[in-house]
Amino acid sequence: MKFCTNCGEKLNETDFFCTHCDMKVKEDEVPVAQQPLQPSEPTEARESTTKSSETTRSEYKKGKSKKKRILTGVVSLVGVGIIAGAAYFLTIGMPSKKTTTAEVVSTTNQKATQASSDSTKSSDDTNQVTNNDPKTFEEISIVDGSKTYQLGQWKVENDNSVIHLSATEIPSATLEKIFSLYDSRRYEPLKQWAKKVYTAAVEMADANDSSYTIKVGNNCVAQSPSTLPEPLRNDYSGSCGYSIPVLTGSNKSDLILVLTENVFSSNTNTSIRSTADYIIPDSKTKVLSESEIDSLTKDELRLARNEIYARHGYVFKSADLQDYFSEKSWYTQNSSYDGSLTTIEQQNINLLKAREDSLN
Repeated sequence: MKFCTNCGEKLNETDFFCTHCDMKVKEDEVPVAQQPLQPSEPTEARESTTKSSETTRSEYKKGKSKKKRILTGVVSLVGVGIIAGAAYFLTIGMPSKKTTTAEVVSTTNQKATQASSDSTKSSDDTNQVTNNDPKTFEEISIVDGSKTYQLGQWKVENDNSVIHLSATEIPSATLEKIFSLYDSRRYEPLKQWAKKVYTAAVEMADANDSSYTIKVGNNCVAQSPSTLPEPLRNDYSGSCGYSIPVLTGSNKSDLILVLTENVFSSNTNTSIRSTADYIIPDSKTKVLSESEIDSLTKDELRLARNEIYARHGYVFKSADLQDYFSEKSWYTQNSSYDGSLTTIEQQNINLLKAREDSLN
């Protein structure tokens, strides 16, 4: 059994420090009972030893207290670090997170706005085009001398990058004039109008990176060109009336007036017109005026005068006239025709002959 050499307290075999006085136990210490008796020390010596022991104990306690303070300091520093980190995360990290969230929301909103814009643009492509004011076409008139003729309301529609231009509500008087010009072969006023329509259509198509189609003409009306052959006219007729195209096309080369006249060419679709046209389609039923025949040449006046007889099937003695009218689909020889005329026909023949003689 061991005993503390300082205070004599009983020690366990495994103790390294006295639990009573905190004195370190030496490895070679011998239990007090077995230690040899030491000579009595002088009082001063004992006091000195006691003081030394107390100093040692005090220093040990100070050392132990210092270790505790160091440990406490380390723990405190760790705690402060944790608290500081948490505070940093709360005060700086969270705004960063909010900023990131805001950025994500902003990006999402931008994408949604872009998608919406693309969708709107796609939707608009179906119904709208840039500079799509139909007034551009409504302001283009047919000009014949001092008179102008408006075609009424136009429509501008976009379908899969194709701009469709149409006018299907032409005023009756204008439509009548168009067919009258066509039947009398006075194409120039119609072609000048058609060329302006073409130019406006090309400009609009280019502005929208699109192609175009033009369709002008009323549906289900009483008017039709009298010089069209019956088979062709029948193709554009129905129980409601005629639907003769006035102007159609999708490019410069196929822009056609009234099914037969190329706008940018002097060529005529002779397969249709050569067998159907009249010089003056209504000379049988209408009294003509001087202004209506002023533009005709001397040869045209002669043909116009004789086509009044040809309608009755008159057999011409002049070979050139007989050959000319024999090519017309409406001409049928009638050897029994006696040359009689109606009052209107006779007045028109007199007017045409007078004009023809004036050109000699």
